[in-house]
Amino acid sequence: MYLPEFLHELYAVEECLNPFYFIVGSRQEITYPSFLKDWESRACKVLRGTPEEASHLKYLSNIWNAMCIAFVNEFGDSIALPKTEAERKKIERLMNFFFEKKSYLRYGQTFGGHCLPKDTRAFMAAKGAEGQETPILRAIYRSNQLHQKVVDTYHTLPQWFSAWDYRAYRRGFSSVFKRLWRSFNKIKLVQNTRHWLKTKILFFEKFISNGSLLDLKKKWNKFAQENQYFYSNPETKSGRKVDEFEIKETGVADYERYIVNDPVVKENLNNVQDKIALEIGVGVGRMTESMAGYFKQVYGIDISPLMLETAHKRLAGLSNIVLSETVGNIIPYSDEQFNFIFSYLVFKHFPDARLIKDYFSEIRRTLRSGGLAKVQVRTGPTLHFWQWFYGVSLTPEEAKNLAENSGLVVIKTEIENKKSLWLWLKK
Repeated sequence: MYLPEFLHELYAVEECLNPFYFIVGSRQEITYPSFLKDWESRACKVLRGTPEEASHLKYLSNIWNAMCIAFVNEFGDSIALPKTEAERKKIERLMNFFFEKKSYLRYGQTFGGHCLPKDTRAFMAAKGAEGQETPILRAIYRSNQLHQKVVDTYHTLPQWFSAWDYRAYRRGFSSVFKRLWRSFNKIKLVQNTRHWLKTKILFFEKFISNGSLLDLKKKWNKFAQENQYFYSNPETKSGRKVDEFEIKETGVADYERYIVNDPVVKENLNNVQDKIALEIGVGVGRMTESMAGYFKQVYGIDISPLMLETAHKRLAGLSNIVLSETVGNIIPYSDEQFNFIFSYLVFKHFPDARLIKDYFSEIRRTLRSGGLAKVQVRTGPTLHFWQWFYGVSLTPEEAKNLAENSGLVVIKTEIENKKSLWLWLKK
């Protein structure tokens, strides 16, 4: 078997765990070892072929990236040699406008590292030994050598790093549809009609069923099939184009913001390395991954088995995490099991207050005496039930009453923004 690697040096670990390409070359049908099956299941694109085909794809990838770098740098040099920072910015402005800062298409240093120069030379030499002419490949390498003189002379060009475009495999609505929809909603008649209809719709929504827990499970499985990373954190900066690296980045940032640097958590949880935590609504394990390095053990639940499947893959190397599927209003663990219970971007999507009260009762049951829970609920303007992000909206007083009626003590409430309300609860 031959398995070429497609790793960028800056992201080698992440891309090895979640490969963009998974290519296997073999002479005959083989039985995969189990770890290869797991690895293949995490890949965006998979191809099985001969060793020669696998090898050619490896060369194709690296030589294509080398050609992109050489072309952009050569064209930039032809505009103006960047003797000053201002001249470099001028070249960058033109290149970035056209190439949109895409991978390997930004004016900067030569292609270096190990794979790109090595594979360009090797492929060129192999074809030369076979008597084949490769003028473009020779030009790529020569162009890169000439541009190195510019880099050595002016020392102002940045080194661009890139990653595979995972986001292309997690698209939402097309940008064309979005532009048409925005244009339609700018029409004054449309705006007036929607304003008139809103009060009527909100009145009738009171008499419409919000569906069962099974409906809720189906809804989130559908979201998981469509775009797991986005629906795990709809507030992420890249929206539906979020990729693995942004998931990790925002997971660390939110964990530090809402747990590590929270003075209430610090005050009520001493020696967290000895504490057991529960996360309600883990999604793909975005924050769970960071919590595992903070607590002795982390349990997580989610209503979507498809989300949990991805979370299991992403967190496979962490032995102190236990993940379980829930029916939607029950915590499937023992009484007084947890020192800390946390939930973010989950209760905001519950269709009615009954589910929130159910979870408050379960939090009280599974929280140890003196334990702390921190949960986020929706507040502010009421949404329409057909919007995907619909969830019941509560005032601080309503949320506090639900928690206290479930036997919890509310030690603090805080409105983070017009849509989010945090509650700190004790057993």
